[in-house]
This record gives sequence, C-alpha cells and structure tokens, in this order.
Amino acid sequence: MEKILEKKRERKEEKEESSEDITVGELWKRIKTYHKETLKRILEKSKSVQPPPGKGVTKDCQLYDGGDTNSTYARIWFNGKPEMVHRVTLMISLGVNLLPEFNNDRKKLECAHKCDNPRCCEPSHLYLATKEQNSEDRIRNGLLRGTKHHNAKIEAEIAQEIKWSKGYGTKIERADEFGVTLGMVKNIDRNIAWWWLPDRDGNIFQKQNIKFREQRKIDRKVAKETPWTKKQLDMAQIMFNDPAYVKIDTENMFPKENGTYCRLWIRSITSGGYPQTTIGPETIGAHILACTIGNNYIRPKDLQAAHDCGNKLCVNSKHLSFKPSKENTIDKFKHGTIQVKYPFETIIDIRKRCDNGESQSSVAELYNINVSYVSQIVGMKKRIYG
Repeated sequence: MEKILEKKRERKEEKEESSEDITVGELWKRIKTYHKETLKRILEKSKSVQPPPGKGVTKDCQLYDGGDTNSTYARIWFNGKPEMVHRVTLMISLGVNLLPEFNNDRKKLECAHKCDNPRCCEPSHLYLATKEQNSEDRIRNGLLRGTKHHNAKIEAEIAQEIKWSKGYGTKIERADEFGVTLGMVKNIDRNIAWWWLPDRDGNIFQKQNIKFREQRKIDRKVAKETPWTKKQLDMAQIMFNDPAYVKIDTENMFPKENGTYCRLWIRSITSGGYPQTTIGPETIGAHILACTIGNNYIRPKDLQAAHDCGNKLCVNSKHLSFKPSKENTIDKFKHGTIQVKYPFETIIDIRKRCDNGESQSSVAELYNINVSYVSQIVGMKKRIYG
C-alpha cells in the first residue's frame, strides 16, 4: 500500500514539474497527439456502413462497436471522464476539448446526427443543434415515434384502436376497456400522443396544428394582460346600443324604480349561456365588458361581473356590478339560475353556522346530509345541483 501511495506522489510531482516547464506550443502539440490517438482508437473499433438514403450525407457511417452495446449511445474515456463517442469525434474535428453548451440565445446545444444513426461517429454526419431542433428532427425522421420512444407505454395497434373508438363511450369507459390511463385516452383524442396515426376517416393530424394551438395559448395570455384602451371601450358602448347586437326586453324592467330594461345579447353565446364577444385580440364575456363600462372603464382584479337582474344574457351596464365570487354565487342562488339540491335558506344557514365556528360534521348531522356536501357548500368549490 505504501509503495502505491509513493508512486502516486511521484507521478503527481512529475506532472507538476512538467506543467511548470511546458510552453503553450508544446501543450497544443500534446493535445493534438492525444486527439489523434483517441480518434485512431475509435476508428479501430468502428465499421463502415452505408448511410440511410435521403439524408444529404456522402460519407459512410462509422458505427462504433466498443463500449456498452446495450446503450443507444456508445461511450469512451476522454479527458479524464466518460464521454459519448459521437461528441468526442466532433470535438476532435473542431479541435476542442469541450463543445459549447449554449448558443447565442442561451439555448442548450446538443450533438445531433444528420444520418440518424445514434452510434455513428463520422464527424461530417454530426452538427450542433438546440434541444428543440434535435427533437423535431428525430420526430420527423420517426425515431421518437410510438414504441421507439423511450417513454412509450402501449403498442401502436392499441393506440390505433383507442383513436378509432373516439365517440363510442366515455373516456373513462374507453380507458377501462383498453387497460390504459384516462390521461392516455385524452392525449390520443387531442392528438398530443400518437398524432401521426390516421383516424377512422383516414385523416392524419397535421403536427403544425400543435404549434398553432401553443401559440394561441401565448396570444391569449398576452391579450388578457393587455389593458383595454378608451377607444376600444367606446366602440363596445356603441355596440351595446346597436339592435344588431342586443334586443331590449320590454317585458321585464329592473330595477323598477329606475325604469331600465334588460338588454339581451343576440350574438355569440358560450356553452354556459353567457354572452361572448371580442375586444382587440381577446375573446371575453360581453357582460364583463359592459360591467367595466358601467364601472367608469375600470375592471377590478379578482372580482366577477354579477347580474343584479339575474338574466345571464343581459349587457345593460346598469344591471351589472363587480362582486367577489362568493357574493356572485349567492346572487345566483337567489335568482334561481343555479338549481340547488337544498333550499337557499338552508345553504345560507349552513354557511353561517360554519363561519361562526361550528364543525362541518355537526352541521351535517343537524341537517342529516353528507359531510362532503357541507364542505362543498361552505367552500363553494363545487356547485350543488338538483
């Protein structure tokens, strides 16, 4: 043991002495020699094969047969640490000991293959690309599709059957039938997973639609964060007085003392029954826009546009006011726009009792109802329908 430690100290001293005397030119010569020896070692364990057609490469692929043959990418010892062979050959061809980690836009760089052969170490087949570019190339060339993807959980035949079963039964029923998760069924239906498989009509989803939807999400976020201008709100005010957009409900006046009728929206309506329009790039509830106009062009945060008249389609700014979510929900109970399982008075009493410190279990026992319903009523996390 002492002899081994002594030899290590001698080698360390020799290395320190040589590093003090070596010049930059001699150091560069040593690096070049090391690179040549490494490249020779790689080529000795590589075999030439013809590259796949249509990849735009002229030289044969050099497939490295050494290292871990079970791994997708072969590795060797380089610069005192294990490194992937294709990265090493690219370093040597560029005359560097390290590849740049980021590009000018601070995006992470990877060593990508033009030939799509992971074990190829021919320098002319290698290039630096961002992670996104490399992934897109592999998807386009079919390397990350289906069962070839490292995260694949089902076979292509099962995925195809799931895709064709869309519209036949609920997502939960289909997930149980095929023995997969609900998320898997949702992702296949939305063309997030297995998007290249044809549907029942033989149509194949176009991948660029995913990018379009992602961009739409970004645009919506920007639109929501962009404040409305006075000119936009003035135009909306004109729209709310235009018979092409609204109809005066002359049968119902609210409130009676100020003598104003509901202005019912007759254009686009959401699935929830609320009026819908656009302002600039943003699609929004027309009642929210009308409430903002009635609130001196100010839209407070964390408040909802509540209909004091109880009419969902009304866009009369005098019938609208901004309220907290809890008050808005109570108003909906009063107006009867929410069908409740229990009388409104019972719901209000349950909330009051819990607000005053009574436990939800004791209140549930008092009214002989499930504790979960009490929790939903108090927190209004879920509407209690009849």
